[in-house]
Amino acid sequence: MRTLDDALRFLASFTDWEQLLHRAPARDTFDLGRIDRLLDRVGNPHVGRPVVHVTGTKGKSSTVMMVDALLRAHGLRTFRFLSPHVIDVTERLAIDGEPIDEATFVELVARLEPIVENIRVECPDDLPSFFEAMTVMGFSCAADHDVDVLVLEVGLGGRLDATNVVDPTVAIVTSVALDHVRILGSTVEEIAREKAGILKPGRHAVTGLIPGHPAFDGILHRARELGCPLRYPGDGLRLISCEETVASDGAPRVVFSAAIDDILFDDVALAAGSHHQAVNALCALAATDIVLRARDMAIDPERAREALSHLRLPGRCELVLGDPPVLLDGAHTRESVDDLVAVARRIAIQRPVHLLCGMTRDRSPEHVLENAAALAASVTATELDTPRSLPAADVIAGLPSARDSDALSNVDQALERAASKARADGGMVLVVGSLYLAGAVLRRLLPSRPWRPRETT
Repeated sequence: MRTLDDALRFLASFTDWEQLLHRAPARDTFDLGRIDRLLDRVGNPHVGRPVVHVTGTKGKSSTVMMVDALLRAHGLRTFRFLSPHVIDVTERLAIDGEPIDEATFVELVARLEPIVENIRVECPDDLPSFFEAMTVMGFSCAADHDVDVLVLEVGLGGRLDATNVVDPTVAIVTSVALDHVRILGSTVEEIAREKAGILKPGRHAVTGLIPGHPAFDGILHRARELGCPLRYPGDGLRLISCEETVASDGAPRVVFSAAIDDILFDDVALAAGSHHQAVNALCALAATDIVLRARDMAIDPERAREALSHLRLPGRCELVLGDPPVLLDGAHTRESVDDLVAVARRIAIQRPVHLLCGMTRDRSPEHVLENAAALAASVTATELDTPRSLPAADVIAGLPSARDSDALSNVDQALERAASKARADGGMVLVVGSLYLAGAVLRRLLPSRPWRPRETT
């Protein structure tokens, strides 16, 4: 009988560009032909079901989890596809908000294996990548469970991403900023064109971008070119108010009110730290409204408020209470890290903040972590469990003004150093730089906790 380890070894035989982005070829060397042919071999399980397709420089996973929760709150059965995972690979595939169990994951791999082995013999150039295999497994899982709606996160970019074989009911572009520039383009406008590649003729689209943003015109132009009705803040969507605050347990919260046309969503409390999550929630509400209208249903503001207020987003501005408290986030761009620094200031009040950081090779510590390092009473750099990891010593070398700094390649040792510094002066630990690091720290702080972007009771 196959085990999860057997399944993972099989998947590990495929090229995993998530782990090798620092060596990935130019984006124009990819196309969707390979995954199209693989899907044809497995019976095209992605065809014929409503899809919400989500891309963006940041906020993709959060928005996917929000849409998934909102649709389920209205009685629909969902399949959710996330990338990457925080703790365990099975998180990537979820039915009705719950990651699939190991047995289901193993069975999906077992069904795919003989098809891949035939490809290996007949056409080796068509062997899928790790992400393509996961995508096909996801579509098969959704078909097996006869879900009402698929909610899919793009892996990278949009236009040539393996998920972009669907005909979505609605496509969401959460945000656009400079990231993965070697692959997606060196300007915000070029990256916007890649992300706008998930828009399909005549299908609805939603974006969190606003007029005046350098990427907005590219999204708007593509939507008009394809005849896509486009909703965005200022045209059908309104963020009426947004307060960044702290809950009674010290955790960050965002409380917002918003409207879609004349439908008001009042005093929605998110387990989040920054304004951009309210914008993501607005996009999620708009997409949910579109899906429900297609089914002759109406969005219920109270159900929506409850679903979002009870949703937790692991590894995204998450506070783990303890001695010391630890605030962690997968933020890895300057904009995201700066948002997190503002949250840390709000939570810490006057307490010292001790930084634990790790980064991938395609990031500049000086650029991304400058303001986090300036805030920190101490800086501890460590390494990630990926070939893409930047050596801890290089992270520290890129932060020459950091106070009380050290590089420890072992995550356990690095976490203990940062925690001991925080315990000594009554401070808190801020973990930042990568979801790989956020996941590693969560596994150590909460070893018995199941991973869950699910609702609390």
